[in-house]
This record gives sequence, C-alpha cells and structure tokens, in this order.
Amino acid sequence: MYVSSLPENAEYDYVVVGSGSAGCVVANRLTAAGRHSVRSIGTAHIQSPDPLQQATMDPKYFFHEADAQLFLDGLRVARRVAQMPALKPFIVRETRPGPEVLDDAGLLDYMRNTIQTAWHMVGTCKMGIDSSAVVDPQLRVCGVANLRVIDSSICPTIPSSNTNIAAIAIGEKGADLLLAAAHA
Repeated sequence: MYVSSLPENAEYDYVVVGSGSAGCVVANRLTAAGRHSVRSIGTAHIQSPDPLQQATMDPKYFFHEADAQLFLDGLRVARRVAQMPALKPFIVRETRPGPEVLDDAGLLDYMRNTIQTAWHMVGTCKMGIDSSAVVDPQLRVCGVANLRVIDSSICPTIPSSNTNIAAIAIGEKGADLLLAAAHA
C-alpha cells in the first residue's frame, strides 16, 4: 500500500507502509498461526541449449489460497497502521490501491497486477541427495564437474528474516568447501 505525505497535487513523496514482504511479516506475526511458509511454488525452465536464450519463469504468485489470504491480511494490517494516531497526521491519502478498493477481489486484483519480486530469489537450485536435487550437500551441481552454486538459490524457501544472513552463511560455508577441496 502506498500513501502520500504531501498535498493532493504532489506525486512522488510516498511512504511504503507495506503490503508485500513487510506487510506479510506484520500479518504473519500478528496472526494466531504465527509463522507462514509460502505455499505457491513457481517454475523456471530452460528453453534451449543456447545459454543466451532467456529461460521462462512463472512465479505463480498467489497460486495457493493461503498465500493470497496472507497478502490480503498484510494489506489490511498496513491500512490499520496507516490510520493509527501516530501516523495519521503525516498521511494525506492512500494512493494505491486506493481507499475505494475494499473487497477481497479488488485487493487481489491490485496485488496481482502490481506484485513483483523483491530480489530475494530462493529455491531455484534444490540442494539434496535425491534425483530432483540440483546441487549436492557440498554445493556441487549434479552432473557437472567443477561447478558449484553458492548463493541463496539453494534455500528451499525464503527465510522469514530476509535472505541476507542466509546468503552470508551459505557464502561462508561455500568458501570453506572450496578451500577444503583445494587442499584435498
């Protein structure tokens, strides 16, 4: 949700209250269920042996009803926060999705048309020992010599705390694995 802190004719001063990741974290922490793991699972597919040809990707945002409900809850929490006495004096109006959008269908339509990744991609290179794993526990790409994946794409789901610390830990572990292999 976006709200403006400037008069009607101002266009660019927006405060992001949070219907995306921040809103979901707030909704997640305020719900009785507590922790929520994303249930919608997208796909990424190589289209050609040509490495310059773009792969196809379908994130399938809101594919699972529980994910859609979590985002709806997050948006509603963000709206309530924006109306609290401490913030209300600084907010002139809600600009997106707009105060007239109140029903689930309208809010979901807004979210489906505006959602995008927050650059915290995870889960694209499954780590494991089964046939669907992309990398093994040593972070080596299965079936490819001398290639490892050492980033947050090996995380099975997005960490609730953000990907930063997980990426650092994976990098540290990957460095240890590379050094150990070099000295073996």
